[in-house]
Amino acid sequence: MMIVQRQKVESGGLSIQSGRDTIITTLIPDELEKLINILAEKQNETSKFISELAVVLMTDESRLKAKRSYDVYLHKAESDMKPERTNSFSEFASRVLPFLLDNEYVFNECGPHSKTAAETPFSNAYLTWIARKMDTILPNNRAILALIKGIRFEVTADQRAAMLAFEAHARAFEQHQFTRLDHYPTFPGSFSDLIKRNNNIAERFKRYWRKVFSDRLFL
Repeated sequence: MMIVQRQKVESGGLSIQSGRDTIITTLIPDELEKLINILAEKQNETSKFISELAVVLMTDESRLKAKRSYDVYLHKAESDMKPERTNSFSEFASRVLPFLLDNEYVFNECGPHSKTAAETPFSNAYLTWIARKMDTILPNNRAILALIKGIRFEVTADQRAAMLAFEAHARAFEQHQFTRLDHYPTFPGSFSDLIKRNNNIAERFKRYWRKVFSDRLFL
């Protein structure tokens, strides 16, 4: 692999060198910035073109097949989703947290804003993202919906609002995997904050009582 180094030259421009050979003797910073902007615009245009082309190439028949696939998936998912009973918000939050953390990891490592996607925007890494959405995120979202459905305690207005926001996102995100939606609700940060905050409080509470009982043992 050839290592390229950039060094300032007396003229105020840039000299790009590799070993002893000078590849570009002088490149004015303003011109370099223009070049970068042009390349960025072209990349955005290409991504937009590919996205629009995918919609155009999707025939009525393929749209119908996609809808049928989603209907079959939805019927099975709804029939399989049994309410998971919880009797307190603390219990609910502790059971939701592992699913949220799992989804968060997948999104950060494989999603459209991941390091891999940023460094290699035209690679086939998106196939991994598609697979992880189907085998990890959708089932985890369904598990969370089952927990919401099985709530047996009174919720506050803030808790209810966050749960409704998550449900709207989860169902639309699921549908988007089968039939393309131009817009759908993004993941609500309020729901994640609510769950994580409760678990942090619960963990501090556990640590406190562990210390109390431990101290008493040695009295």
